[in-house]
Amino acid sequence: HELLADPKVDLLLAARGGYGCARLLDGLDWDLFVARDLPLVGYSDLTALHAAAFGHGYRRGVFGPMVAGDLGRIPADGEGVTALTGVYDSLRMALCGQPQTFSGLTCLRPGQDTGPLVPANLSVLASLAGTRHFPDFAGTILVLEDIGEAAYRVDRYLHQLDQAGVLGKLAGLVFAQFSETEDAEWLPGVLADFATRMPGPVASGLEFGHAFPSFSLPVGARFSLSVDESLGRLQFLP
Repeated sequence: HELLADPKVDLLLAARGGYGCARLLDGLDWDLFVARDLPLVGYSDLTALHAAAFGHGYRRGVFGPMVAGDLGRIPADGEGVTALTGVYDSLRMALCGQPQTFSGLTCLRPGQDTGPLVPANLSVLASLAGTRHFPDFAGTILVLEDIGEAAYRVDRYLHQLDQAGVLGKLAGLVFAQFSETEDAEWLPGVLADFATRMPGPVASGLEFGHAFPSFSLPVGARFSLSVDESLGRLQFLP
């Protein structure tokens, strides 16, 4: 609230993820948050704040790098410099509303649709289900990622979202990076199973999440998801 009230502040940038963002949700002045309309950048545990804010009509969030993560990274070589430059470029484009297109995705269910993009950490998002801070995802394109979750837990979280009625309302679904996954060989089968329960297009393989480098994605911006047997593409619609 101090940051929102300070006219010199023009960006809210998370230092890191981890744990605790959900503790903020009951005490936030959402009218002030939406009216101030400052860009909010962060990912992982910031999913709780991004999702709740999206439900209140806020559309300036960016699921992007944080200070103690990629923004504090010191490249070891030229390849690292190139990768980090791409991270900064993607963040700038997301903050400025510039078009980004992500091609080469793997088809899990063909189709084409458009809708507001909602990137999220799967386990954090599932923890909000059933609370007043869980937004309506009808007509959205949901992008899911996670780290350190075994395949059976990914299955559990997806079941929770499916049984809560979320997946059946989506315009599209994109599975991004699932880093450091225990029993990773089972994960493709889990994702393919839930793709069959979707009414719209489903793709996997987006380079987005906890692994470096990762793209930045604007929360609530309108995107198109087009998936056929040979090509999956996620594209910003200006």
